[in-house]
Amino acid sequence: MKNKKKIQIFYGGFKFVKGGVNSHSISLKQEFEKFYDVSLITLDDLSIIFRFIPHLIEKIVNFFFLPLGFYYKGICTKILFKFFFDRNCDYRIFEDIYISWNSKVPSLTMLHAVWSDNLQKYKLEKKVINKLKLKEINKINEINHPVGIVSEPYKNFILNKHFSKKIKKNFSVIELGIKEKSIIKKKKEKKKSLIYVGSLESRKNVFFLLKLFKKIHNFDSDYRLTIIGDGPDKKKLLLLARKNYLPIKFLGNKDQNEIFKELSNHEIYIHTSTKESFSLSLLEAKISGLITVAFKNLEVPKEFIDIGLEDFRINNWFNKIISKNKINKKIDEKKYLINNTAKKLINKSAKFDVLNQSFFKSLSTKQIHKIKKKYNLSDNFILTIGHSKKEKNYLCLFRAIQILKNENSNIRLIIVIKDINEKQYIQKFINSLNLNMNIKIIVNINHFELACFYKSAKLFVSTPFNEDFTAPIYECMASGLPMILENNNSFRKLTKNKFIYFDQYDPLSIANKIKFVLSNKEIRKELINFGKKRLNFFATNEKNHIKK
Repeated sequence: MKNKKKIQIFYGGFKFVKGGVNSHSISLKQEFEKFYDVSLITLDDLSIIFRFIPHLIEKIVNFFFLPLGFYYKGICTKILFKFFFDRNCDYRIFEDIYISWNSKVPSLTMLHAVWSDNLQKYKLEKKVINKLKLKEINKINEINHPVGIVSEPYKNFILNKHFSKKIKKNFSVIELGIKEKSIIKKKKEKKKSLIYVGSLESRKNVFFLLKLFKKIHNFDSDYRLTIIGDGPDKKKLLLLARKNYLPIKFLGNKDQNEIFKELSNHEIYIHTSTKESFSLSLLEAKISGLITVAFKNLEVPKEFIDIGLEDFRINNWFNKIISKNKINKKIDEKKYLINNTAKKLINKSAKFDVLNQSFFKSLSTKQIHKIKKKYNLSDNFILTIGHSKKEKNYLCLFRAIQILKNENSNIRLIIVIKDINEKQYIQKFINSLNLNMNIKIIVNINHFELACFYKSAKLFVSTPFNEDFTAPIYECMASGLPMILENNNSFRKLTKNKFIYFDQYDPLSIANKIKFVLSNKEIRKELINFGKKRLNFFATNEKNHIKK
């Protein structure tokens, strides 16, 4: 049986402390386990000696320099995770920007939220918050692998407003998801039945929720409220509910299956939070068929909110909730399933950010030499990336290698492909041309190894008749690898007619262009320099559409 690929998921909290990120990490692990060997690493996995150090750091630093303790708690967690759990794996997912680190393992960091945007509990001066913001900006900009963010509205807010366009990276929107089998549709509409799911803390504005429900209940005593969740304000909320004789059920923390089961018994979901970047709770309520009421300006997908309020005046919320004119908007459930989230995470983590040239600059000679030794790469090879089983896509290129072989040119072609079936097909073709000593196929390498291939090769040759496959062009530009390309409009437009182009129908044309570039140092230098300028243009204008 073939060994499963390994995934490490890092979550910087405890498993017993419930919340959106915690729930997402657990669901993600369960989904990945269908195809991968998965480790979910949390603070619980540290020995008892180290387990509570991050929280101790947080409290000490916050005592003197609030709110920097939250930042250094994450950095401390990262150091501990890296020291104890930096093991061999195929993919690595960090559920927080503060705990992520750069490595040769294909990785992705999820940005669920940043601390500088979640300090509603504290009365802090702007300059104090800006110190934390600066550290977060530097931390994000130092990440050399892809960063995912949970919603398009939050992406726009973080990049353009919160961090004032100081983030150099481009975020990929990767919406959170839920398990399809957990979904339980509303059985029978229970009128005047309200529910809230979430942490019981100031950011969620839960005291406003109780004041609102008090007004609703005083107007109509048939209304009931159920609260799922726990948090630092629970005791005060219980006392307030008892003091005002309010019919509120406090059910504590529940897992996703239990939440869906409870949601199916209610009519209206009330979300009084002042800040959200996604909100699994709103999503769960929408998918369950409830009418959702929330603050209009939350940075969540707009389809999550049926009734949006522009402020927190109790009368406005009261009037909307008791109104009979409530519209339940439709939502695309499939878009928010955990299997789609899992696919996006793997696809994104398998690709390095080609616009971030610092990734290639960070590769050491020792690292590159180790990969060359592992795959037995010569010092004089040219590289291409396979992407098709069609014979015509390789015939002319292989004939060109045959011409160079007959001229006693000591050049080897390395073909990197993803599909083992593709290898079997191409290898038969190579055997028929007696080019086994001149062409080598390598299958399914990770992004770090591929980067080392780019840094080791002398030249890149595009696979003829494959103009839609442009990702390697950007990767060559970022790595400083000169290349010759098929003579087509797509590649000429991409490179502004400044590269070397061959006739894809003529093996002699390909062979001559290979010899010309390899024998001319100044030409190689010009190609490299223009590639970097062109890549900088794409990075600045963000108009490139990389096709993989």
